[in-house]
Amino acid sequence: MGLFGRIFFWFSISIGILWTLKKIFFWLRNKTIVTNKRIVDVYQKKFFDVVVSEAGFYQIEDISFRKKGIFEHIFDYGAVSLSLNSSKVNLEIRKVKKPALVQSLLNDLKNVSLSADTSTMEKMIEKFQSLGSVERRALLHSLSEMERDGGQKDEEEN
Repeated sequence: MGLFGRIFFWFSISIGILWTLKKIFFWLRNKTIVTNKRIVDVYQKKFFDVVVSEAGFYQIEDISFRKKGIFEHIFDYGAVSLSLNSSKVNLEIRKVKKPALVQSLLNDLKNVSLSADTSTMEKMIEKFQSLGSVERRALLHSLSEMERDGGQKDEEEN
């Protein structure tokens, strides 16, 4: 291998390492917060581009999930869809681990938040927190993306 080959090799390795570090940095900067009234998602898109989205439980009309394909059934992941009563947009959260559990937890949180039972709400939030950070981040990251996409669709319709 000549000088050009070595330079190309180390350049490729360096680019791969930088890309991986960037992905890890953004993954660690994303946060999901579930309260007794709403879901808040802090999503770092780029180094100086942060998106904070929230959806109140009172805005959620219907929650459903879908598993499509053999891999989603084998590895128990899928998409959770939220219908918001304030818009015509259905929010779809993709690549959620245990979508049936997430659907059930979000339904329970919604129902409890509307009835204002704080002790039950705290128990539901604990269950949601037990999902793991990756599942929570994926869930709420998808929620915020769908909210942003929904706003763009509404503007296009007008």
